[in-house]
Amino acid sequence: MSTPFDATASMLGYLFQCRLALVDSIPRLRYQGSFKVSIETLEDVVFETSGQPLELLQTKHHAGTSSGLGDSSADLWKTLRIWSEGLREGRWPDDTIHYLATTATAQPGSVAWMLRKQARDPQRARDRLNQVARTSTNQENQALYAAYLKLSQEERLSLLQRVVVLDRMPTI
Repeated sequence: MSTPFDATASMLGYLFQCRLALVDSIPRLRYQGSFKVSIETLEDVVFETSGQPLELLQTKHHAGTSSGLGDSSADLWKTLRIWSEGLREGRWPDDTIHYLATTATAQPGSVAWMLRKQARDPQRARDRLNQVARTSTNQENQALYAAYLKLSQEERLSLLQRVVVLDRMPTI
């Protein structure tokens, strides 16, 4: 029975973070040796070496069906806001890799699709994000768009060159 105080979705999301941290740690032990993994610090999951965050994972877990990861997706824009603000505030080195690990599916031809490991096109993704941020009438996303637009064109491209979307992750 569901109540307004049901924390099942939050708990599943946290377990998803833990699982990703553990599963991603196994191959790192083989090729990287010493590293630190943390959860809910700079990002949902952070991999560090010598005190420097090398990879940040933002996780989005959807237990049921989701509408996908389109160009106006709240999951995409909330993540870009965090990373845009972090970049502007110097929270991590400029070469840190950013992963969006989600159970949602990147729509073919979408920004998220352009930022997957295969057939990447960060410049085209930036141009599309610029257009969405400048023309969208979605009031709920306006603060998210504004954070992204505060970056210069060069900063946006630099960020997107280090963003990798990992879609269709298995649910917890």
